[in-house]
Amino acid sequence: MSHDSEQPILHQIHDLVAEEHRLRSTHTGVGLNSAERKRLDDIEQQLDRCWDALRQRRAAEEYGGDDGVRTPDTLDDDDEQYGEDG
Repeated sequence: MSHDSEQPILHQIHDLVAEEHRLRSTHTGVGLNSAERKRLDDIEQQLDRCWDALRQRRAAEEYGGDDGVRTPDTLDDDDEQYGEDG
């Protein structure tokens, strides 16, 4: 796997982190309303999925083979299949 194949995931992580920082910084000392809190929770779950997918891709590259390497989108499918929230 080349560095280029990581770019979509890294770009998604960058965008999510930027949104997370905007939410947190614009509400410092005030707190988040319920919709903002839900969005922050969603962002955190998406970031977890992205980092998991990136780690799997890197492990597949290091240890050989990329069969079954999941993307953040397929991680969502797996969560639904196994009854996990998110």
